[in-house]
Amino acid sequence: MLACHKYLRTKPPVDSESITNPAINTYFSSANGRNQPVTTSDRVKDKILRIIISGNLPFSFVENVEFADLVKDAYPNCGMVTRKTVVDYLRSKATCTKEDAALRMSESRSKVSLAMDIWTTRTHLAFLGMCSLNLRVIFP
Repeated sequence: MLACHKYLRTKPPVDSESITNPAINTYFSSANGRNQPVTTSDRVKDKILRIIISGNLPFSFVENVEFADLVKDAYPNCGMVTRKTVVDYLRSKATCTKEDAALRMSESRSKVSLAMDIWTTRTHLAFLGMCSLNLRVIFP
């Protein structure tokens, strides 16, 4: 069999175990990145909230009959997810994040100026604009 010598010189050496037993063990090892902790109601709400945000969907999307059936079939132990529960979850996460940011900023030796604006277009697309300026304060 003819082979390209330049290719063979740059090709990394192959060990015999990887040929006989390809990376199937990575699917069953505990180091697999898809192994997640037990799914709770808050984790389901968090994933649904991420879907809504990334897809620019309305909160009423969770009340779609087919989507609600999917969530009920996939996670029977989690309670019914409604737009109110998702909005309440978002509000609680925003409050926790705001408190955490305030705590981190109070420990910082710099000052932060934050400007925010929210607007809606004529076609009802909502936007949030933020501008941040971090000023390092040097204390004697």
